[in-house]
Amino acid sequence: MAHRRIATLAVAAIVSYLLLGHFDPQFFLLHLYESAIYMVLLFLLMYEEDQWALAVGMAAPAAWLLLITTTNLSGIFRQLGLVLRFQTPDYPANLIGGVCMLISALMFGACLYRWNQERWGFRHAWSTISAIAVMVGVYYGILVMWYSRLVMARG
Repeated sequence: MAHRRIATLAVAAIVSYLLLGHFDPQFFLLHLYESAIYMVLLFLLMYEEDQWALAVGMAAPAAWLLLITTTNLSGIFRQLGLVLRFQTPDYPANLIGGVCMLISALMFGACLYRWNQERWGFRHAWSTISAIAVMVGVYYGILVMWYSRLVMARG
């Protein structure tokens, strides 16, 4: 596996999402499905589909970062502030969400760097990125709609 750094970040993302699901049980299935996209990334790397894996590695973290910044950024920063002042976090899930943000940013950067080294300028570079971005957008859109309907049904 040529992309050890990306595979390591994908495993870290999977573990952090599962930890997030443990500390935030009402969102467990959502976090499980969020980690599934990184499992797909690992399979793509394992089968040496680097072009698709790198595109997933850029699109999935970008979509998650967009989603988290629009929904819970202030809660994450509040928990990180408590930790930086050596206080116990009130809600550990937000602290783990901050770790997920860091892993996502690192994953995006690592995949973008490798993409620029290996794939940029190839004939189908933009079509690959576009196709994966649409797939990831639809995937996260389905997750958000499914979970919002689930919350509304309980509410």
